Amino acid sequence: MTGAEYKKGKSQSLHINSLKEDGFARFMDIVKIGYGKYLVQEIYETPLEIQNRKQSGNAAVYFQFIELIILKYLSKKYDNKEVVFSRRKLWLLLGMINEKYRRIDKYELIKISKNIVTEEDIDNFYMRCNSKLNRILKTALENLSKRKLINYEERTIICVNNNGRYEHIIADIDERKLILDIEFETLQEFNCPDIDAVVYRKLTQKYYNRIKGIIKEEYNWEYYYKAYSIVFNHVNIQKTIPRIERTFDEAISELNTNIVNALNKEARTTYKREIKKYNDMLEDMKYEPVPLFIFNNTHKPHDNYIIAQEILANELVNINKEDSVDCMYDMTLIQTDIDDDIELDNIFNKE
Repeated sequence: MTGAEYKKGKSQSLHINSLKEDGFARFMDIVKIGYGKYLVQEIYETPLEIQNRKQSGNAAVYFQFIELIILKYLSKKYDNKEVVFSRRKLWLLLGMINEKYRRIDKYELIKISKNIVTEEDIDNFYMRCNSKLNRILKTALENLSKRKLINYEERTIICVNNNGRYEHIIADIDERKLILDIEFETLQEFNCPDIDAVVYRKLTQKYYNRIKGIIKEEYNWEYYYKAYSIVFNHVNIQKTIPRIERTFDEAISELNTNIVNALNKEARTTYKREIKKYNDMLEDMKYEPVPLFIFNNTHKPHDNYIIAQEILANELVNINKEDSVDCMYDMTLIQTDIDDDIELDNIFNKE
């Protein structure tokens, strides 16, 4: 497909990550999951431009919408100052998800699909969606930063339990190092070289539950989360907005449609890939035993996998649908959102 010749060692690694004419990274989203092993997460319909990965490729279709929404929102809602959003709040603002995302009980979601959706389907959906939304958002923010329309920083916020009173604090260097150490040790415990391997081996939920247990028991932290601090120049934004066609609502709607379509396409690709992997494993077993780690990490998706993923995208991401199934919201999580937003306003707007 790429016309690339086979290479070994360091040359192979450089070639895989290269954005030169025949570099693998121009044609697919590929991550290393172990020694000499790579996982193709997405094959691009249109190859990325040579030496310009971040500003090209499939994700480029999202950037014009995200930029327009962010710039219009900042220009209308805020003066020149630091603005801070939790990651989920920014996803909501941009129309990348709807209000139900991560706020509906799993068993409520299972019930609406008449046994088509399973708990594993839901975990898989959130894993895929979180990964895609993170990549899109961070690249869009980086593009705006390169154009000097914003300056942004990712912050880590810790929720601490002080005798029943929950306080949110900006993690300092020592606390960030502590979180990094806990995450690293947990990777070692799970025998995973990096977070991509955790996802690939379907250990995401167990991984984060383990970390949550450690920080609760040893440091009395309830949780920690990411927030984006954005600084901007009001005048420069006003100069830029008129050059971008589409209204605020049109941009949100089109961005959401593109994300839903991309998630559904990815589900179909994932299904085909996992079925092929499973069938290949069965074929190999006819001739020699398959190593245990390969057997344990090869999973055949059920027949309704694609439709289950589409149902979840419709319920949790789509903001343009007319039909909606009433579900029970997890009020604890909703209150957490409210508390997070209030505390973010407080800690970043102190005199």
